[in-house]
Amino acid sequence: MGVVMLARWRGRKRGAVIVVAAGLAAVLVATAMAASLGFPHIRSNLSQTETGVSARPGLAVSSDGDRVVVVWTEEYRDGSGSKGHVYLRAASEAGGGWGSKITVFSGSDSACAYKAAVAVTGATAHVAYVVFSDSCGVPTQMQVRYKTCDLSGGTCDGGEETVASVGTLFYTISWVDLTLDTGGNPHLVWVRKDQEGNYGDIRYRSHNGTGWAAPEGVETSWSNDMPAIAWADGYAHVVWEEEAGYVRYRRRDTTIEEEAEAWGSILSLSGPSPQAQYPPGNPDVAAGTGRVFVVWNWCSDGQAPCGKYKMVYRRSNDSGSNSSWGTGDYGNTREVGTEKSIANWPDMEDYDSADEDGGRDCFLQYLQPCIALNGDGWPAVAWHADRSGGAGTDYTIYYSYATSGSSTHVGWIPPATLDWDQPALLGSAGVGVREPDPGGEQYLHFAYMQQPSEDVWEVYYDTNEEPEPSPDTPYAHISVAGVVLVGSTVTLDGSGSYDPQGLDLTYAWSLTVRPAGSGATLSNPSAVSPVFTADVVGNYVVTLQVDNGAKTSSLKTRTIVCASEDEVEPPQADISAAGMVEQGSTVTLDGSGSYDPQGLDLTYAWSLTGRPAGSGATLSDPTAVLPVFTADVVGNYVVTLQVHNGAKTSLLETRTIIACDVVYDVNLPLVMR
Repeated sequence: MGVVMLARWRGRKRGAVIVVAAGLAAVLVATAMAASLGFPHIRSNLSQTETGVSARPGLAVSSDGDRVVVVWTEEYRDGSGSKGHVYLRAASEAGGGWGSKITVFSGSDSACAYKAAVAVTGATAHVAYVVFSDSCGVPTQMQVRYKTCDLSGGTCDGGEETVASVGTLFYTISWVDLTLDTGGNPHLVWVRKDQEGNYGDIRYRSHNGTGWAAPEGVETSWSNDMPAIAWADGYAHVVWEEEAGYVRYRRRDTTIEEEAEAWGSILSLSGPSPQAQYPPGNPDVAAGTGRVFVVWNWCSDGQAPCGKYKMVYRRSNDSGSNSSWGTGDYGNTREVGTEKSIANWPDMEDYDSADEDGGRDCFLQYLQPCIALNGDGWPAVAWHADRSGGAGTDYTIYYSYATSGSSTHVGWIPPATLDWDQPALLGSAGVGVREPDPGGEQYLHFAYMQQPSEDVWEVYYDTNEEPEPSPDTPYAHISVAGVVLVGSTVTLDGSGSYDPQGLDLTYAWSLTVRPAGSGATLSNPSAVSPVFTADVVGNYVVTLQVDNGAKTSSLKTRTIVCASEDEVEPPQADISAAGMVEQGSTVTLDGSGSYDPQGLDLTYAWSLTGRPAGSGATLSDPTAVLPVFTADVVGNYVVTLQVHNGAKTSLLETRTIIACDVVYDVNLPLVMR
């Protein structure tokens, strides 16, 4: 589940099973306000298998957000199931649709691939996959292989490398995942089990740009499975499930070569189930901007086989350090999409699905969550569930995301689904995300399996992009702060809503969720910009629909996180200014690069702390974003800036501007006389 930075977001792919059905009820807003998109963001059959099985897609997005890549395995002959070839297809936001199928690995009776993972940087896709060799049906060797593909040329001719190999007389390999660091170097994890496929070691190996380092053991005791990996902030973050009933986490400092010194201790992120039920499983991880999020599903009905699951997560605000996950068996474990604490276990949502003993196709087991983080470190999560009351006839993908939060709360949008026109069976989903627009609309990519008929599975691309409104349908738009301080008056702005025909609109706001104990109400639910008071710490969810007298828009939803001052992180001050100016020049100081992690509004406090003797320079406005002063005397001028977010103040930022008699342009040519 390697994660790659995409514009401001990380793309995430889950080659594990995430099954879901029903289709897509759109959310990506292709409107006049949304960024233009270069390839058709519509449901597309990528595999076009028609008579076979295409399985376990992985999805990745390049760091600039341009390339979207999907890989999957496909049976090489009837009856081989999910074992066989590895295929890849890519699309570019710069223009054009999905490229043709690229063969990464060609399967046969003598060698076949079982599981693939992908990451992408620029126009290069990095693919890792498990290969059964010497015989596909009864292999004597199992390997982890790695290959790069040139997306601009539409080829996968890069040399195939063997990262790990075991003889099946002693070991098997059944899982692999992949991530990239900022240098584009791959980091892989896989599980090596005994001959019976039981006791599993979690293994790791990385490439430094010139060659592969020696394999390392992440966990070599107990029975472990389904590792996932993400890289950020100089660390490789690895999670896996352990049969004894835990989700485990361990990080590696990738700046240190020595294995014994590089790995931190193993942490248990999940204790025993709150009601002594089945152990947690199917973890996924994403990391960025100092935050690490781990998601997993947790059986909640205590039955055998398990048929109901909770969808939970746990987070670190300090790059995964041991002390940053909360305390106790459950730490800061909460429900994805609602922020309910595990202390409210009975009130958390139960999602229907089946475990490995449930008699379902293997692509329809558990919830199989996957996760991605945006550039500000906030998550998007997708998972599957059965909506047919346990009958297994209508699996759909659920998803939830956040574009803001505090040190203790995530501003989740309530879970939504991808809906087809009729009940469907979809599976093995991956998710990639783009940067949200200023109004908070989130752009998502999905890849998943869909079963059109018995023994046939196709791989689809999909999106939560909302179709452009018809000419007679209005469009609702909400602008609001993502995080506010407790006691703040929150203004909801619906003025960005519009009608294609220019008709007058009426507004229908609703405050659908508020924290326990809150008395918040909207000042005027029919106003363009109503307000409410965030009187209790927690999440507030608002919705808006607009009507033009004939038709009503789709429902828009936003989540506002109300934080206490203790929960708020301090902002960062930034000064941009010329380092050298000519005497008499007007100097502009630019503080617009200052930043608040929560997205809170900032106030500015500038000071001119040093100036040459005889200077009468003063700042035009010490509280402005862009104050100016006149460098009236030759010498050094020292300016400082601090910013405040309503709760905390940044560290002091300092710059020195030198005023000279004459400033020469070093770019002008030197003329010899």
